[in-house]
Formats: sequence, C-alpha cells, structure tokens
Amino acid sequence: MLSVIAFIIEMLFIFNPILKIPPILALTKNETTQTRQRILNIALSVASFIVILFSILGEYIVQSLELTQVAIYFTGAILIGNAAFRMIVPTHIKRSTSMHVAIYPIAIPYLSGPGTISFVISNLQNCTSNNERLQILALIVLTLIMSYIIISYGVRMLAWLPSICLDSLSCIFGMLLMMIASKIFIKGIICLFKSIIDNAV
Repeated sequence: MLSVIAFIIEMLFIFNPILKIPPILALTKNETTQTRQRILNIALSVASFIVILFSILGEYIVQSLELTQVAIYFTGAILIGNAAFRMIVPTHIKRSTSMHVAIYPIAIPYLSGPGTISFVISNLQNCTSNNERLQILALIVLTLIMSYIIISYGVRMLAWLPSICLDSLSCIFGMLLMMIASKIFIKGIICLFKSIIDNAV
C-alpha cells in the first residue's frame, strides 16, 4: 500500500498538475470558459494517450528507434524552450484555430514532457512480471485522472483573474519554463558525457 501511494505521489510531483495551471490560463486568456474547457479536455486526452502509449510500447519504441536518454532530454529542452520563449515574447500571428494550443504546447510538452515519459519507461523497465506492469499502468491512469481533476478545477477557480495578471503569469512561468528547459539541456549534456566516458572505458 505504501509503495502504491509513493508511486502516485512521485508521479504527481513529476506531472505537477498545479504548476501547469498558470501557463494554461495564460495561453487561453482570450478564450471563453467553454472553449478553454474544450482545449483542456483535448490537451489532457492527448497527453494521457501519449503517456499510456509510452507505458505500453515505450520500451519497444526506444529500442527499435535506438533512442537514448540524451535524445529524450535534448528534444524536451528544445520543445519546452520554444514554448517558454513564446510565453515570454508572445507572437501576434493569428492561429487558424485556438485549438492548436491544446496539442502544442499544452499537451506536448507541458503535460507529457520528457520527465514524465522517462519516469514511466524506467518504472516499467524495472517490472519483473506482467501483473506488475498492469498494476503500474493502472496507477498511471489513476494519476492522470487525478491530474485532470486538479487542473480542470484549478483553471476554473483562477479564470476570473484580470488579463494583466494572466500576462504577468505568462511571463513569470515562461521564464521558469525556460530555466527548466536549460536544466533538461544540461542534464542531456551530462548524460552525453557520461555515455562517452562509459564507452571509452
């Protein structure tokens, strides 16, 4: 029981639904309540699909495409860094549909970033039986449902904030996301040097 609770808490910390609320609000500040909820539903559905897909096929995808931890880190850094830049220096190019933000950057990489995917794959790699895999998969689904409830209610509660507050939150969390992107990039460099040293020995 304790390990189940520990897994859910650890995944909630990595998925971090509370930290996702301000950027989602900032990205959907010009939308109506109904449109914002639709965007959120699409984003969380896509993110859940990606996380579950990697839960089931992650090991096979990584092995067949010969993906390394370095590649995952660098990709995450680029995606998060680009999204963060757009939050700090917003572009005024009109999108063909507001639903585009549901896929990028909300679903990918905010909700289903490299940290979440790496965590899911590494935990499933440590499983010793199919029964254990199913338990981990069930816990992942449970965590995604909990995250949906937290984000959905959080967005509704804070949606009353004036536009200037949302603009400020966008800049603040854009800078924080840029720092996270830098951290992931540095992790990728460290991982790259470790692999080079390991291969040289």
